Amino acid sequence: MDHEPLNFRLFDSHCHLQLPAYSETEREALVAEARANCLGMIAVGTNFATSAAAVKFAEAHPENVWASIAVHPSHVHAPHHDEQELDDPPSEEFFDPQLFSSLASSPQTVAVGETGLDYYRLKESNGRTLEQIKELQRQNFVVQIRFAQERGLPLIIHIRSSTDSFSDAQNDALDILKRENVKRGVMHCFSGTAKHAEEYLEKGLYISFAGNIAFPPGKSEKENPLAAACRIVPNDRLLIETDAPWLSPPPFRGKRNEPANIKLVAEAVGKIRLQDSAEISRISVQNAIRLFSLAKQLKP
Repeated sequence: MDHEPLNFRLFDSHCHLQLPAYSETEREALVAEARANCLGMIAVGTNFATSAAAVKFAEAHPENVWASIAVHPSHVHAPHHDEQELDDPPSEEFFDPQLFSSLASSPQTVAVGETGLDYYRLKESNGRTLEQIKELQRQNFVVQIRFAQERGLPLIIHIRSSTDSFSDAQNDALDILKRENVKRGVMHCFSGTAKHAEEYLEKGLYISFAGNIAFPPGKSEKENPLAAACRIVPNDRLLIETDAPWLSPPPFRGKRNEPANIKLVAEAVGKIRLQDSAEISRISVQNAIRLFSLAKQLKP
């Protein structure tokens, strides 16, 4: 489908504008606003239903919306029902390559994600131990890695460790990425240490920061705990995102997030890195176009 190219000034590398958090009218208004402000975005799926919705949404707005498809790690076992994500309570879902192949064939599908590991607040469920649940997540991650590699698509990777460990999911993810020889993808809404960031960067991966990079430090902290990692990411590996409808940056914290708030993320990242927010916006646009191979779709 031919469409007029945009000279993007901003790029939200990870949002969920296709979800029920937004009415159809709100969604159309937000994407129109984004187009008017030369803002591109990736609509990211979390299971088959939301992935299909992301593809449909991107196909309807090919000038500034692309899609990513996957089964989020939390959906493979006793998934929590977030009404912003799904109207009806979800059931357990494992990534089915055959089912997702039809979605991957869309020219607007440019990534596989968000996939990965999420050990945050895990508890035994449906007769499974914690270790069995973690293993199920690891298997689901590997299936999606191989699906992406077979199709030459980058990964959008979600990693969140448990409440009593800052590193368990990060360490398991690093082992899997090494074993599967993953070299192309982005660590979405990065939540690890500077050391973790270094290890992901060594593998050739990008690092993305969301609205929580703008959160104030805790009472016992001198600065935002993500700041150290934010400083070490090279310009050519840096992405920014909103993760809308979640993680609104101040002054909208606690309210529904929107892609337009990517400007506030750029400002927060720039302040930490001692770079102008316009420079952060510019390099993140370039990096998104490179990682997701968008240049071939942005017709002259």
